[in-house]
Amino acid sequence: MLDAATGSVTFFADRYVNIRATHADDVIVAQRRESGLATVDGLHTRQEVLAFASRLHAITPHPHSVPDGLTLIRDTGSHPYR
Repeated sequence: MLDAATGSVTFFADRYVNIRATHADDVIVAQRRESGLATVDGLHTRQEVLAFASRLHAITPHPHSVPDGLTLIRDTGSHPYR
C-alpha cells in the first residue's frame, strides 16, 4: 500500500506494535498520538478486538460503526492506489 503523504509502501508495517511486548499499551498510545495509527495482530475474534481497544480508550459509536462501536475496514477494490 502506498501512503500519499509519506510515500511509504510500508505504511502499516511501520506502525506495527507487538501487543505481547512489555509496555505495548504505552507504545500504541504514543503511535496513535504521533500518526493516528497503530497496527497489531493476534486478535482473533471481534470480542478480543473490542476488549483490547476498550482497554486503551473509550469506544465511541459513530455513523459507520455497528452497535458495539467497532467499524470494519476492508478493501473494497474501488481505490486500488490507496
